[in-house]
Parts: sequence; C-alpha cells; structure tokens
Amino acid sequence: MFEELKEQYRQTLPDKISTIKVLLQDIREGKADTSERLRHIAHTLHGSGSTFGYPEISSAARAVEHATPDELLKQLANLIRVLMLAMQSEKAVAKPAILIIDDDVDITRLLAALLGHKCPEQQVVIAADGAAANQLLDTGSFALIVLDLLLPDADGRNLLRQLHESRHRSTPIFVLSGVDKASIRDECLGLGAKQFIPKPFNPERIADVIAQELKAPSPVPVAAMAAKTDAPPPVSKQDLHPILVAEDDDLLVSVIKHRLNREGLKVEYVNNGGAALAALEKQAFSLLILDVKMPVMDGFEVLARLRTTRSKTEFPVIMLTAMGSEKDVVRGYDLGANDYVLKPFSPVELLAKVKNQLKLG
Repeated sequence: MFEELKEQYRQTLPDKISTIKVLLQDIREGKADTSERLRHIAHTLHGSGSTFGYPEISSAARAVEHATPDELLKQLANLIRVLMLAMQSEKAVAKPAILIIDDDVDITRLLAALLGHKCPEQQVVIAADGAAANQLLDTGSFALIVLDLLLPDADGRNLLRQLHESRHRSTPIFVLSGVDKASIRDECLGLGAKQFIPKPFNPERIADVIAQELKAPSPVPVAAMAAKTDAPPPVSKQDLHPILVAEDDDLLVSVIKHRLNREGLKVEYVNNGGAALAALEKQAFSLLILDVKMPVMDGFEVLARLRTTRSKTEFPVIMLTAMGSEKDVVRGYDLGANDYVLKPFSPVELLAKVKNQLKLG
C-alpha cells in the first residue's frame, strides 16, 4: 500500500516542477513575494520527500528554504533536477516498513540509516508531522512505529490515542519524548506504547532494540491501570474552587470557558501574567490553566513565582504552548507544571486533562 502512495506522490511532482518554473520566471520579472512562495513550496517538499521515500528531495528542498538570495536560483535549479529524477525513478520493491514520525531531520536520518543496516528486510518510512503520518496510517500497514510526542502540528499523545483505537493497535509503538516524566510515561504505556524512550538517547541502542523487537515480536504489554481498592472517591465538582485561566486570546478563553462551564466547572480568567499572580493572591482556585506567551509577565515567570509558595501536589498547573515547542514543555516541567496542552487543541482534550488533575470521576 505504501508503494501506491509513493506512486501517487511521484505523480504530483510534474505539477510542482511546473509551479516552481513559473515562479522562477516571476523572480526574473521582479514580482514581489515570489521568493517567499518558493520557500513555502520548498518547506512542504522538505517535509514530504522523506515521508514518501525520497530523502534527496527533502535535502534539496531544505537547501532552498535556507538559501541566501544569491544562492536561491542555484538551489532551485538543483531542486528541479532532483524532482525530475524522482519523477522518473522506478518503483521500489515493497517491503514491510518501519514508520518514524518525527520532525527532527538529524534523528530521523540517523535512525533510518541504522535501521537500514540492522533491519535490511524492512523499509524505513519517515513522516515529519502528524498530517503526513495520518496519511500513511490511513492506508498502510507497518511492522513498527517510532513516534515523537512533540510534532509541529500535533500532540503525539493524541496520535498515540488514535493508534490505540485503530487497526494499528497491535503494532509495536516506540515513543520518543523530550520530557521524561512518570505521568507522561504512564499515560503512553496505558495507551499501548511498547517502549517509552526519553531524549536524548543512544540511536544505535534504540536501533538494536527495534531490531530485536522485529525478530521476536511479543504482545504489546497492557499497563496496570486498575484503580487501587483503597483509592479515594472522586472529587465532587461542588467542592471545587473556580479554575483560573490566564490567556490573552479572548476568543480562546471563550472556548475554554464554554467547555468547562458545560461540565459544571466554574471558570475565571485574566489576560496577563501579572493579573494571574494578583488573582492567585486574592482568591482560592483549584487549578491554573496558564498560557506561555502573555503580556506583562509570561507564563514561565508566573509559574516560577507560584512554585515558591505552592507545590505541584498542592496546586496543579496546565501549561498552554504552541505546537512544536519542545523546549517550552521541558522548561515548564522544570518549573513545576503538572501537564501541558499544545495549541491548537481540542476543548475535549483540555477537559480530560483538567478532570485528571482535579481527580474528577
């Protein structure tokens, strides 16, 4: 099935070549914004080339993305040449595939090279984001999946949840995470991940483990999720204080309030970090939903000041940050965040995390 997708991708290349040639003519005629349009096309090709088995397209497209104005025409000519070669290439022999879902080009190339050596009977397919991964997963079957949790357009935990509920649920999944926290590890294992691998990691060691897994597959372990008999009863919503939302996007606040209010949860909000600290000093809240980027004081400073007086177990904080901001997530956890949600997000996803932190049934 992957070969069919690869062939479909190859058939789109003539249109891409034609578009690039038209824009090249526009550059020569001095039309505005043409260079940015070309770099956008190159950015798309950078992400999709390796996904469909053409790492040379990704490499050439990346060179265009980062080319100086003086180098741009030369790099575009090379990209056209690479696209034409790929368009004319013979179909590869289909083999069972390993799918790597990660936007870190260095990691994916290294892992692909190591796996090509250690697992020669398997093809390695790369998806640089959630959209490309979903396209492959919709129609393909894979021997093993390596999944990064922080993707440019998706929270890998949501993708893992989809896999757990799909026909891929029996496929071994190795999760890569830049945040090594027990709560995230337990969540991933509970959703069917075979391995949870914190970054940074030894790529050769991971390739060895993957090779061993493919030689002697075993059932995916089910994490022990049963509740303890002496576990406390769920918290009543009536016993909770309001939830404070610190976010400067009024429309997003409206969405959050609407979803949480529907669940019977009280919500108050402020639109900057300074106001968040002031509100926390004046009133009791059960949880803080804290945006990273805010005026007056950013979310990191708010969190750092808050944790000088209130611990993670005493007062939970859920951070809101942009997709692909792995450094923000790591920093947030280091400062004492309990969980994170990547923007754009589903209100249902946020509600689930709120209920988890508040121990609501």
